Amino acid sequence: MAEYDELASVYGMMLEIAPEDANLWVARAIVVARLGDSESAIDDLMQMEQIDPARGAAWVNVAGAASGQRHYHAAIEISTAGLDIHQELVSLWMTRGLALLSLDEEEEALADFEQAAALDTTSVQAHLWRGRALRALDQIEESIEASQLAAELGAEGGVAGANSGFEAMADAADAIALSNPSDAFEYLANQVFIYGSREAILLGYARVDYRRGSVDLAVGRLNRLVFDGYLTALLWRGIILADEGDDEEAIADLEAFLEIRASGPEAEQARALLERLEAGE
Repeated sequence: MAEYDELASVYGMMLEIAPEDANLWVARAIVVARLGDSESAIDDLMQMEQIDPARGAAWVNVAGAASGQRHYHAAIEISTAGLDIHQELVSLWMTRGLALLSLDEEEEALADFEQAAALDTTSVQAHLWRGRALRALDQIEESIEASQLAAELGAEGGVAGANSGFEAMADAADAIALSNPSDAFEYLANQVFIYGSREAILLGYARVDYRRGSVDLAVGRLNRLVFDGYLTALLWRGIILADEGDDEEAIADLEAFLEIRASGPEAEQARALLERLEAGE
C-alpha cells in the first residue's frame, strides 16, 4: 500500500496549488479510501461538495474503492456519510448494502437493497441482491419472488440488465429446487426456450442438479462452463466439490476464483469456505 501513501501525498501537494479543483479532492479521497481511511476520504468529499455539490456519484466511486480493497467498514462509513446528503442515490444504497452483505450483515444489507428498490422499482441489481439477502436469511419464498422479479426486469432491459437477470433466474431456480426440483427445471426450461442457453441459466441447471443430489451431472455442467470462462461456475464448482469432500480440487477452484474476484459478497463467501478447507474443518 506504499504506492497509495505516496499518491495521497502527491495529491495533497497538488491541492495546495489548486484547492478549487473538485477532481483532485475526489482523486485523493479514492486513494485514502483504498487505504481504509474513511475519515480522510469523507473530509475530502465534503470539500468536493462545497465546490460541486452535484457530484453525488463521487461518493459511490470512493466507497467502491474502499470495498475493492476489502475495507468494508470504511465503505459503509463513507456510504453513510454520502447518504446523509444524497439519499436519492440508488447506487450508493447498493454500495453500502453490498459492503454490509460482505460482512454477513444480512438484515442491514437487505434494508439497503429494499431502499434501493423502493427508489428505483426497475433496478435489476436491487432486486437481484434483495433476493440473495433474503436467501441468506432463509426467507425462501420472498427470495424466489425477488429473484423472479429481477429476472423479469433484466429481460426487459439492456445487456447489463439482461446478464443480471439471467443470474437471477439461476438464483430463483436454486431456491425453488430446495422444495421442488421438478418445478425448478420447468422454470429454467421456460427461460431457455425464450432466451436460449445463456451461461447463467446453465449454471442454474447445475445448481438444481446439485440440490437434487445429481452431483456428477452438476459438476459436468460446471466443467463446461469453467472451460468456457464463466467465472461464477468456478465458485459453484468449488462449493460442490468441497461438499463432496474433494478438498484439494475445491481449494484450487476457490483460489482461482479469488484471483479474479477479490472482493464483494461472493468473494467473501469463497474466502470463508477456502479458510475452512485449509484449516481442515
